[in-house]
Amino acid sequence: RRPPKLVWRQSSVSQHSSGRFRRSWNMIVITAGISGKDHKKVLLHEITHWMTRRRMTVYFFGERQRRKRSHNKRFWLKLRELLLKYNCFTDDYISREVLYKSNAALYL
Repeated sequence: RRPPKLVWRQSSVSQHSSGRFRRSWNMIVITAGISGKDHKKVLLHEITHWMTRRRMTVYFFGERQRRKRSHNKRFWLKLRELLLKYNCFTDDYISREVLYKSNAALYL
């Protein structure tokens, strides 16, 4: 699998960074917040999406459809591994992830 293209932007307003993994374009877009405290953590979050991407087949009224599963157990465990490896596992960041997706509390 090819590494994703990385697009890095700087916010002039938001304190916190944000990110998005665009699977169809194989691209990670990071908007770095002005505080500078969470750039690496948000990048690791988006890299984890790239590392754990999968699709799930579901059937809806007999029609086969593809649906992505992005914030599942596999995702959170891999993110935990990366956060620990790169010394980014902080209570503040974990709290932020739990506010974003409550199931993060089960695995982080």
